[in-house]
Amino acid sequence: MLYTVTGKPLKVDWDATCVNSIDEVLQNVLMIITTPKYSVPLDREFGIDFAALDRPIEAAMMLLRVEIAQKIALYEPRAIVKTISFLQGDLEMLDGRLIPYVSFEVNLDGVA
Repeated sequence: MLYTVTGKPLKVDWDATCVNSIDEVLQNVLMIITTPKYSVPLDREFGIDFAALDRPIEAAMMLLRVEIAQKIALYEPRAIVKTISFLQGDLEMLDGRLIPYVSFEVNLDGVA
């Protein structure tokens, strides 16, 4: 089954603590794509390096796709990324925002 997580901040589900549950994987992917790199004190590599946002929009999207795919593979290997796209409505384009949409499958049996 294909799941999609968006980079729009949502409430944290503190009950998503069941080990090896789909809810846990969804929340972990959300945390990875919404956390800025260097902001986690004991793991400075966790999260996404948003320095690419200063680049032209096409270059920024390419760099962020690579960064998001690498970080999900590293920190949440149960999520098998299929596509990474960005919300590009009129409001987002005018504000210069890139909101990622990550579609992935979940493999709870182990690493693919």
